[in-house]
Amino acid sequence: MPRTLLLAISLLLAAGCGTGDSGGRSAVNPAGPSLLGPVGPAGGAAVSNIAVVHEIGETRTGRLYIVMTYYEGETLRQRIARGPLPPEEAVRIALQIAAALAAVHRKSIVHRDVKPSNILVTAEGVVKLLDFGIA
Repeated sequence: MPRTLLLAISLLLAAGCGTGDSGGRSAVNPAGPSLLGPVGPAGGAAVSNIAVVHEIGETRTGRLYIVMTYYEGETLRQRIARGPLPPEEAVRIALQIAAALAAVHRKSIVHRDVKPSNILVTAEGVVKLLDFGIA
């Protein structure tokens, strides 16, 4: 039986999206087209603790969008709101965040917005780093 891949689509509401000459830069990708390549499917092997981006584009009306794999789980912010994390869980999450950041730093990518609401913990306990502060 073929495996079904669920996708999440985010429409971005950044000011000035799709207008003027940006020289390849946009609210999604301020450094130009190569910024997200290494962490998306075009960049080779995906890093297990980074959300997989399948497509970044612009609609005919000029709105930017991101298509990424959908992950069942909750943000670290939601998890913390339920109460303190046991030390073992906090360490497990922290190590996965560090692994994700190390992987993107090796590719000269900087996550500009690391915070609990940009860290997803899947139902299986796998951390996924989201939103690289580029929206």
